[in-house]
Amino acid sequence: MGHRTLNRIVLHTGQIVFEEGDLGDRAYLVQKGLVEIVKRKGGTEEVVRLVRPGEIFGAMSAIDEQPRVATARAAEETVCVVISKRIVEEKIAAADPLIAALLRWFVSQSRGRAMH
Repeated sequence: MGHRTLNRIVLHTGQIVFEEGDLGDRAYLVQKGLVEIVKRKGGTEEVVRLVRPGEIFGAMSAIDEQPRVATARAAEETVCVVISKRIVEEKIAAADPLIAALLRWFVSQSRGRAMH
């Protein structure tokens, strides 16, 4: 990401980053704290993943512009770096073409599983 200034957001416990079904154009890198990835099923919700410092969430929508497949919520006071779609696209474009093609394939395969 070079010399560019990165935007950071501070999330309070329970704060929603994005909701399932939202259109997404950015990913997030957890610097401090913990984010829950939640799927709603009927009237209940299930935490399907915990995102810890150094991990990214929300990247699929930043790559393929499809609706979010889950809700992201801060499980505690959390600081995230916001990674814009433009930065994601620049990184993919700069990658080896095979890696870029594999990444897009993995995203499409993950989407298929996430919808069921």
